[in-house]
Amino acid sequence: MNATIQRFGKYQVLRILGQGGMGYVYEAMDPNLKRKVALKTMMQGLVNDPSLRARFLREAQAAGSLKHRNIVTVYDLGEDQGQPFISMEYIEGTDLENVIQRRVSYPVEWKMRVLRQICDGLGHAHRNGIIHRDIKPANIRVTPEDEVKIMDFGIAHLQAPTQLTKGGQVLGTVHYMAPEQVEGHKVDHRVDIFAVGVIAYELLAFRRAFDGESLTSVMFKIAHEDPDRGALPQTAYSPRLEQIVMKALARKVEERYQTLEEMRDDLAMLLGDAPPEGDVRPDPTQVSRWVAEGERELNAGEPAKALEYAKRALAMAPADHAAQTLARKAEADALGRRVERELMALRGETAQARQAGHLQKALTLAQRLHELDPDDQETVRMMSEIQTEITTIEIEQLCGLALSYAAENETGLALKIAAKIEKLDARSPKYLELKRYLDEEAGRNAADALVSTAREHLSIGNIPEALAAAEEALHACPRHPVALEIKMRAARVLATRRQAVPASQAPTAVSSQRNPPLSPSAARTHTPPPAPPIDKPPLRPTTPARQPAVPSLRPQTAPPIDKPPLRPTTPA
Repeated sequence: MNATIQRFGKYQVLRILGQGGMGYVYEAMDPNLKRKVALKTMMQGLVNDPSLRARFLREAQAAGSLKHRNIVTVYDLGEDQGQPFISMEYIEGTDLENVIQRRVSYPVEWKMRVLRQICDGLGHAHRNGIIHRDIKPANIRVTPEDEVKIMDFGIAHLQAPTQLTKGGQVLGTVHYMAPEQVEGHKVDHRVDIFAVGVIAYELLAFRRAFDGESLTSVMFKIAHEDPDRGALPQTAYSPRLEQIVMKALARKVEERYQTLEEMRDDLAMLLGDAPPEGDVRPDPTQVSRWVAEGERELNAGEPAKALEYAKRALAMAPADHAAQTLARKAEADALGRRVERELMALRGETAQARQAGHLQKALTLAQRLHELDPDDQETVRMMSEIQTEITTIEIEQLCGLALSYAAENETGLALKIAAKIEKLDARSPKYLELKRYLDEEAGRNAADALVSTAREHLSIGNIPEALAAAEEALHACPRHPVALEIKMRAARVLATRRQAVPASQAPTAVSSQRNPPLSPSAARTHTPPPAPPIDKPPLRPTTPARQPAVPSLRPQTAPPIDKPPLRPTTPA
């Protein structure tokens, strides 16, 4: 809505009342006459359409030509910065759509008088050659004095050669269309009579005369079916009142009321009342008495009884502010009690579902509780506990699945499941245990691969490389038995290699008999003789060096040292 507009022509805009089919409606003030008016404007996007602009202006002309107590009076037609507007009578009160939606039990006499005034106002328009063609509850307002005002001649059609529709195009609100409108036939004032019959049906039965799942089904019912007469309530005016309504709803035009004056006269005769100007006015004293009784019932904790008093007051004076306030309070109190009962029932169902192990159902019920009462901390705590229980069970199931994959050497899938568990709860003991197991399993797999490499090095005599691979395997899996064995064997071979020396550099063996062991005292004073010189072998011609043979995995031992022959023993 365009809430920034402050003025149209001379009119001071006060507030936005709503939006119609072609534009916005504002409450405004006429500064010259000091009176409130309703300003109906045309949307900016439609102003440049010549046909729509002409239709808007025809509405003003049509409504402006009508002077009747049951039709909203048009005061002025103007334009502001290229945007046309209509100034009309500002009506206090409530519309029939609100009455029907709230299902307020107004007395049937009040409803019949409203219908009679609708017939009176529209009949006046028909006599002046104007068809409304969009009569519906939202276009009929009842003032605080119970006077009907017909509004919005938005698609009013002057009975003249000029056509406002193209190629069978249908205008109006579907649920209130006459069969001839739905089928695209030529129409006259009797389409309004059918619409009044639909409004009468809704006002009495609080349900649509023609309803369906789609607009197509609604239009089909209008064209081929009669409304359910049994839905109309039995009253003191039955069956004559139902006959009046059904005659207005006749699908064949010739079987319908031919004028709204006929329908109005039948209603007046049924009521036994005087003409419209003799209508009974509401009794303010009685209305105040009912409102006071309703307030006492509301304070006593009886919202249902209070609402009944409010309905009585509104039936006599629908626009009474005190009665409307009482009705709102009583409905709110009754709603609060219904909500509290629903909360108690939901709490019980939640506890039962949780106890039975139906945790997902329990969580759904708890969420419904939270929606009804967001400030209840007990419900918040319960929702958290149930969610934790659900998560714990889910983690246990996922851990089992991950372990089964790991047992089948599908480590990649097991790790993906572990990542999902981590997102659910990285501090879960089940998850931490699974993570340790998968880490160890990954270490074992890596160690197995390194051990295989170490074995290959051993098989070709690469002892240092085998030792390095074994040590790396032990780093991945410290207790890997094969890696430990390879490391020990490779280390022994390397140690043996380092200790081995050439045979020519080995010391000459001395017979234990030629060098008897010294006594401890002699050993302290004995000086060993110098070692004899080692004869160097003669130099040989230089030849290319030969590669050493590949050592076996068994430790090599030094070659045996030849001992000199023993001399014959002679006496000392």
